[in-house]
Amino acid sequence: MTKRTHGMASRAFVLLVCAGLLLAACTSAPAPAAPEEAAEAPAAEEPASADNTLRVAYASDLDPADIADQMGLTNLEESYDVEVSYLAEDSAVVAGLLRGDIDVGNLDVTAAIKAFQVGVPLTVLMPANDAVEFVLIGQPGITSVEDLPGKSVAFHAPGSGTEILPRLLVAQSDTVSDEDIEWVVLPESPNRAAAMEADRIDVTALEFADVLTLREGGKAYEIIASFYDVAPEAIATVWATTADYAAANPEVLVDMGEALSAGYATAASDKDAWMSTAQEMLDIPEERLSETYDFYSGISMFPESPLPHPGRLGSNEYLLHQCGRIRRPGSLGYGQPGCD
Repeated sequence: MTKRTHGMASRAFVLLVCAGLLLAACTSAPAPAAPEEAAEAPAAEEPASADNTLRVAYASDLDPADIADQMGLTNLEESYDVEVSYLAEDSAVVAGLLRGDIDVGNLDVTAAIKAFQVGVPLTVLMPANDAVEFVLIGQPGITSVEDLPGKSVAFHAPGSGTEILPRLLVAQSDTVSDEDIEWVVLPESPNRAAAMEADRIDVTALEFADVLTLREGGKAYEIIASFYDVAPEAIATVWATTADYAAANPEVLVDMGEALSAGYATAASDKDAWMSTAQEMLDIPEERLSETYDFYSGISMFPESPLPHPGRLGSNEYLLHQCGRIRRPGSLGYGQPGCD
């Protein structure tokens, strides 16, 4: 059985896992960024989990975007005691990996990039969500980036896709600057949706299911832009571990890659199977789940290719650089061929 706890709250993919292990074996993390950007990262502790236990953590609560993952993790239950925790933020997942409290983390790709750039010894194994689902919506009357001056714009965390989307739109505008906007950190898409409904914020990026929830209230929220329309090549979330764990447990990661690959393939081809799992795990109306699945299918959310294009994570790094969250793009090297 898969054990799930709350903190503070295809064979093709085997190739990808092995590529990640190769990268860990022959590539060291870059030197830490300038002192004013981040302190030196601590060294990872030795892996401490029992042989048959696989400890997995998410950076947020379970939501529809995680259902295909759950279908894959279920495939591991015959061989492993899978423990799943839901933490408050990406930094908590990174910290748990470094402490050895968890074995593999599911986190925002931008968080993985930022951690790697300051010297955290992470190995990115494979994508989890192959597209970014966030939709930027505004209160009635807010229809474009030109309407943002003087408005409050909420996002999940610095450097997250929910921040990158509005900041990228502002950067592309000739009339609006970051200083014209009140930027608000508000974790979790359902919390931001509730704040929109209560008129506490003016604009935010939400998961698609939460957009549907808001619209059911009858209020005419405006869609300003979607992340997929702005950057269809960007990856949303990835599975990552430490270089030490990857080197010590290659068989476990290959098994996990196989299981997740099978889950993603089933999710992509069998809506009924995805719906059944989602209804079992989430308290969301069937019609809303159905629309969410169709949206995911339309943006190719479920990973399919054996390796992401070499430029895919480079795109995420570029977006982070554009919104000022990293100094230099191009350091992670995920998806590149093995070193000589």
